Amino acid sequence: ILIGLVGSEMCIRDSYGCTPMQYYHQRRVQEGKRLLEQTDMPIREIAKRIGFCSNSHFVPAFKKYMKMTPHQYRRQYRERKARKMQEENRQMELSDYLTG
Repeated sequence: ILIGLVGSEMCIRDSYGCTPMQYYHQRRVQEGKRLLEQTDMPIREIAKRIGFCSNSHFVPAFKKYMKMTPHQYRRQYRERKARKMQEENRQMELSDYLTG
């Protein structure tokens, strides 16, 4: 069994460049990102949904991988999305003006 575990860990290290625990944390943070982007769910709810017992565990883990807090990430994501939508609307208005 030990040989199998060591082999599994080496496989994960070779495939993903990290330990199984690091991979697990990265996957949870990725799911947290998705929920921050796609829902209005409170951060404490997201933390629980992805397996953290509290915000005080989720926020440092998120910040380790994303270099910002979940709140900062959500705000930045929404600002970028709003700017992109404004730009797309401007381009559509210009296109309509030029073809109209």
